[in-house]
Amino acid sequence: MAPTIVVELACIDFAGGQLREVQFARFKHDTKAETITLLSLYRSLFPLPEALHTTSLDKPLWPHTNKQEYLNYLQAASSFMLPFLHNRALTVIRFPHGTMQKERFYQKHVPDYAPDFVQTAWLEDIEYILCNNPDTLLWLGNQLALELHVPFQPVQYSKPSELVLDLDPPDHTTFWLAREAALDIKLIFERFDLPFFCKTTGGKGLQIHVPLQEDVISYEETEQFLSFVAQFLSKEKKESYTTERMKRNRKGRLYLDYVQHSFNKTVIAPYSMRESGYIATPLTEEELNAPTLSPHQFTQQMVFERFFRLENPFASYNKKRVSRSAFLKILKKIQ
Repeated sequence: MAPTIVVELACIDFAGGQLREVQFARFKHDTKAETITLLSLYRSLFPLPEALHTTSLDKPLWPHTNKQEYLNYLQAASSFMLPFLHNRALTVIRFPHGTMQKERFYQKHVPDYAPDFVQTAWLEDIEYILCNNPDTLLWLGNQLALELHVPFQPVQYSKPSELVLDLDPPDHTTFWLAREAALDIKLIFERFDLPFFCKTTGGKGLQIHVPLQEDVISYEETEQFLSFVAQFLSKEKKESYTTERMKRNRKGRLYLDYVQHSFNKTVIAPYSMRESGYIATPLTEEELNAPTLSPHQFTQQMVFERFFRLENPFASYNKKRVSRSAFLKILKKIQ
């Protein structure tokens, strides 16, 4: 039977999906049960910071999501997202009227009206935004920055802190090719004793991440490895995979894009929303192994609820960084 009675409760915390030290407060007979969701509970327990000057919270950003819900998502996601944004020169895509109006623009420069808590860094002639704290993340959300893209290294380094291989199938109907490629790459990484982290892109493909010891492995060296993996797979399964950059020459095959991994190119940040309304979501091994895996299952509501029932699949990322000596041994093997 569906719930019909709404009550107000008092508690001291909400952690691990559980309310702590709960006490009954009152019945709320004027509230409909179907309006009570995990998001509404979270909003009551963790209101947006008073210092955040929000505007137009009811503005629709996607067909079923408004700005208020997006900001609540970012607030819940901040502890998952910030380690992957820290000290990265941010490129955002802003949608001033939501995604349904299709008007958008890229932004790298910090605007003059940015509040004092927004940290920045100069690279060449651009003063970039650094999203180093929850307030900045929420401020970006209020600015309708809906996609957050980061380079492969922090601003203080010139060498990559991770390598990323993009698995780009022809369209959404061939997502299964990306999943198949990810599983093939996982087997290769296991032979080299490399850590394997996989996320959806929020679009039609997947991305494989490997954390690296910071500022000790060059882009030339990472290109050697990524090129080897891509070329090897495209020869082993030439009917399924290709390294052909021209779309018209791919002939329905998945593109193993290793060229994108280079200095000051960018990648969508883990847990960032996309224009599609889906989220670039780190995957568990169980999720990747599921034949029913689809990027369309990772909606804002689904990922929001997932925060309270699953450990972050990228939680061990910084603990598994590959050392230079280990990486050079791998390069020697493939030469």
